[in-house]
Amino acid sequence: MKKLIILIYFCSVLLSCGQSNKNIKYFKEPQVFLLAKAVVESDLEQIKKQVEGNPNLLEETSERGSNVLMLSIQEEKYESFKLLLELGSNPNAVNKIDKNSVLMSACRYFGNSFEWRKDFRYAEELLKRGADPNYTGVFS
Repeated sequence: MKKLIILIYFCSVLLSCGQSNKNIKYFKEPQVFLLAKAVVESDLEQIKKQVEGNPNLLEETSERGSNVLMLSIQEEKYESFKLLLELGSNPNAVNKIDKNSVLMSACRYFGNSFEWRKDFRYAEELLKRGADPNYTGVFS
């Protein structure tokens, strides 16, 4: 019976991959994928349940080097973003591949090179929570 439940769980995760947001598909570990999905869907109860059950999920990264806090910025999910910070996400987290900080992600352009973020709540909240405005990425 336990094997059947595990099989159903993994099948549902795999099936949901095809229907998911393009950015969450890079979170390959099942628990992190489910957290990323909850972030994109702004499912605050699920986010809280997942993180309280395993706080280490906040540190896990996708194939592209970003964590769920960075995902919440990319997807412009402010309520998810705030909750992740309240639950202990690091406001100084750095993408493992491009070396950009969460604060850099909150300030950089999106869409095309002429379209800069107009919502400064993310950067303001990160700075309130101790994000380092002097971090310069690969040049640090």
